[in-house]
Amino acid sequence: MTEQRTANLKSLVAELAAREMQADDICAYLKMSPSGARKYIADLRAAGVAVLARYADGTATYLGKACYRLVSDPLLVSEFLGQIEQDKHQPRIPAPPVRALPVLPGRSFHIMADDTHFAVRINRYPAMRDPLVAALFGPAGEVHP
Repeated sequence: MTEQRTANLKSLVAELAAREMQADDICAYLKMSPSGARKYIADLRAAGVAVLARYADGTATYLGKACYRLVSDPLLVSEFLGQIEQDKHQPRIPAPPVRALPVLPGRSFHIMADDTHFAVRINRYPAMRDPLVAALFGPAGEVHP
């Protein structure tokens, strides 16, 4: 967990202790997009620190906007704050190497730095030629680098 995320979680917990907040209020408070605020809300709800208090501005067919509040158990809140502080000081686990399988001669892979967290599956078999293409142009040849 980054220092910025830890600081945002702490300030959000302090603000939720003072008042109920809708998702829009959390967006404005943290100065981030609705999807970013949803992630913070999901983290707090998964930890059991924030709960759904009520729905505001509902109609007959629409429940309304969800309002969140902090739980009334101060021990749970302090444990959560201690846990995120502890997570901040734990060393990060290094990412596994990208190429775990041997690459055959004549084949190469270029993986962008921001795609390293995706699983890279290397096909161990050479590409097969379509039967119609093989009939028109002949069988597949050797790969020449």
